[in-house]
Amino acid sequence: MAQRKSRILKLIFWIILLPIAIVLIAFAIANRGPVTVRFDPLPFAVDMPLYAVGLGGIFIGLVSGGIMTWLRGGRWRRAARERQRDKEQLERELAPLRDRDGQAAPARPAATGTDITRAA
Repeated sequence: MAQRKSRILKLIFWIILLPIAIVLIAFAIANRGPVTVRFDPLPFAVDMPLYAVGLGGIFIGLVSGGIMTWLRGGRWRRAARERQRDKEQLERELAPLRDRDGQAAPARPAATGTDITRAA
C-alpha cells in the first residue's frame, strides 16, 4: 500500500514538474537578450539575460517565502517540543509505577472523538 502511494505521488510530481520545466526552458530560450538591471539609489548596474532576471526573481520569492513560513511555524515547533518533553517526563515518572505494579504496557484509552493533545 505504501509503495503504491509512493509511486502515485512520484507520478503526480512528474506530471506537474515536467510542464513547468518545459515552460521555464522555453522562457529561457526565448528571452536570452541582455537587459540592464539598475539598483537605483546605488551606483550598481548589471547586464544579464532577461530570463536570469525573471528566474532570479522567482527564486528569491521562493526562498523568502520559505523562510517566512519557517519563522511563522516556530511557535508550533516550540509547543511540540514542550509537549514532547512533558510526555517524556511523564513516561519517566510512570515507569517505576508500572514496574512496581507489574504492568507490561498501559492500556490505550478508547477514542472519544475529542482531541486531548491540542490545547485550546
